[in-house]
Amino acid sequence: MRCHVPNTSGNIRDPHQVDRFASMTSTQVPVYNSLYLDPCTSGVDAFAQDWSQTNTFTNPPFALLHWVTKQLCQQGATATIIAPKWTSQPWYKELKRMAVAPPIRLPMSKQTLVTTGRAEQHKTQDGRLTLEKYVEN
Repeated sequence: MRCHVPNTSGNIRDPHQVDRFASMTSTQVPVYNSLYLDPCTSGVDAFAQDWSQTNTFTNPPFALLHWVTKQLCQQGATATIIAPKWTSQPWYKELKRMAVAPPIRLPMSKQTLVTTGRAEQHKTQDGRLTLEKYVEN
């Protein structure tokens, strides 16, 4: 998935220094970690990197959100996380607890969420997906 994050009011702790789950075509900032080695990545495997000294942007695969919250806690990191509003997921309460401000609901458009590679279903029972931007400290 590639997420274009629109410029929303209330952007605290910008600018970001590292995009943790990105590629050459999806990164939101010049420095990024990728799943596979590519010529521009600053590191392969976001979880193998030190997050503690940077202001991180992350739009992880939704299945990894539990591990993202653990990484933030273990390393005392600061991050902006793009995540779906899935109140029934185990990581959702932790994400809200860690947030330093209320989440910002991202406007949905054709540019907001673009599937790359194998398309995944990320819609709720009513057929909609709500993405939120969390700032964690």
